[in-house]
Amino acid sequence: MSTLRLQPARHVRLFEQAVDQIKELIMEGELQPGDKLPSETHLSRELDVSRSSIREALRALESQGIIEVRSGAGAYVTLQPFSFNSVREAVIWLSKRRDLLLPILQVREALEVLAVRMAATHAGPDVHAELTRLVDAQERLSDQSADPTVDILNEDDIQRLAELDVQFHQVIAAASGNPVANELIATIVASFSQSNKAIIYAGKGARRTIADHRAIVAAICAADESLAEKAMRDHLGRVARELDELQD
Repeated sequence: MSTLRLQPARHVRLFEQAVDQIKELIMEGELQPGDKLPSETHLSRELDVSRSSIREALRALESQGIIEVRSGAGAYVTLQPFSFNSVREAVIWLSKRRDLLLPILQVREALEVLAVRMAATHAGPDVHAELTRLVDAQERLSDQSADPTVDILNEDDIQRLAELDVQFHQVIAAASGNPVANELIATIVASFSQSNKAIIYAGKGARRTIADHRAIVAAICAADESLAEKAMRDHLGRVARELDELQD
């Protein structure tokens, strides 16, 4: 295994420093979802802490859903490894992946503009009702603050909002009637879910997303292809701009 950038932990509560360093490796992409962590012995040596401290750190990471410890097989980074504990963590996670996420959004725009135009033509009352239901659910989750300019959301709310966002775009893709576009969009949008979660956390963008989604639904319900295209471009363009503005 290649040498990872680990530093000896020298202060009190050593296991917490081990947790922080392993999380940093994941946030920076040196450890990817599905990767196996180095052995307890290796981590103990590199971090200059006892194996009991490493075991405690691994338990903490597992409890946060960041790693999965498999009996007899070691510890692995989970497929969706992050519960963001601060805006800083979310911003770091996004900024480290900005160069990848922006091209993905460009592909999403090309595909989803096609899909939303077709959905505006083909979607019936059932699709209209499902899209409205999803946006209503997003709005109920985001309506946690008396101040409409501020989102106060807990981790479960953010996770659910990200899931609803995926469902919203997948319903439009399915309603397009184009099976190839549907399959491609379903895959790309699902893979973008963790990024949506980080964007909501870092940018407090839940209400902006809901407003965008309302505009998309209105255009589809009106069977207006041009308006649907504009609404989708505006939505994905805003997300891209927010990503592009992130600072390391």
